[in-house]
Parts: sequence; structure tokens; C-alpha cells
Amino acid sequence: MKTKLLITTLSLVLMSIYSANAQDKKFSLSLGLEGGLPVSSGLKTLYSSAFGGTVRGQYNINEKISATLSAGAIGFLPKNVSDIANGSIGDDDKINAMLSVPVKLGGKYFFTEKLYGMLELGTVSNRILNADDEGVGLSPSYSAFVYAPGVGAQLGGLDIGLRYEAFSKDGSESFLGLRLGFNLFSIKK
Repeated sequence: MKTKLLITTLSLVLMSIYSANAQDKKFSLSLGLEGGLPVSSGLKTLYSSAFGGTVRGQYNINEKISATLSAGAIGFLPKNVSDIANGSIGDDDKINAMLSVPVKLGGKYFFTEKLYGMLELGTVSNRILNADDEGVGLSPSYSAFVYAPGVGAQLGGLDIGLRYEAFSKDGSESFLGLRLGFNLFSIKK
């Protein structure tokens, strides 16, 4: 555990040194760790939290405006996942987890050198994993329109963003998402 913490800390420091100012670069690519909390009643009823990962490309148009392209996978954990761990799942209980795969095109507007507002639009493919005493099955995937306004801070090689993300198909579902992005590389102007 101490080794993992040391490696993570060292990686963050090196990435911050490597990318002193991301806006001085024309293009950058980052990996992000994602976390989320359901907001809409539909997601809140079934899921307790979300986690996953994303890749984001960022093209800096000028000092204030950047275009982004993001893709990844986010898993929504069922509320009764703790029942699995302690063995209290009954014969009639069902576990439903959801895998969400968004692809979004967006833009960032920098209010200051480090603070930005962001809007992303795109599509998301969702699939439900059903598990009960009879086995495991996957639902057919369905696609929906996704939009995600947010705010964040770009601190050297670290990008921290908070967003409200919603997807719509026969109604709307939403969650609050937090992204901790780590810059992999940048190409200068």
C-alpha cells in the first residue's frame, strides 16, 4: 500500500513538473479517474455510486478556448452491492449494475489561467448487468444523448473537474461526476 501511494505521489509531481502550464501547449492527452453520485430519482433508486476511467484529448484554440474529445467507461454500483459481500442476498433478490460508455465532444472556456467552465455533448451507450440466483445476464445496450456542463481547474499536469452529466432517452437520468485527470503528454505550439 505504501509503495502504491509513493508511486502515485511521485507520478503526480512529475506530471505537474512536466506540464507546467497546459495552455502553453497546442494539444494534450490525459487519462482520468472518474467518480459519481446519482442525482435523478431513477438512478438514485438503483445505484449508490459510480466509478470509471476516461481518455480526453484537448486542442487549445487560443488562450481562453479549448476543444475536447472524451471517451471512457463508467460503472454504476447497485445499492445492494454490500449484501453480496456479506452473503445476505436472498433467492428473490436481483443485482443490477450499469456500464455507461460515453463519447463526448466539448469545449472549455478559461476564466483565469487555471479555472475553466466546460460543456460536453455526445452519445452514451448503456448496458445493464443482471445477476440473481439463476445466473448472470446482459441487457441489450441502448444509446442516448448526453450533455455535461461543468467547472474545473487545470493545475499543471493535473485536471480536476466537477460536472452535472445527464443522458436522455424516454426521460432523463443524471449524476454528479468528478474527474481527476493526469496529463500523459503535450505537443507544443
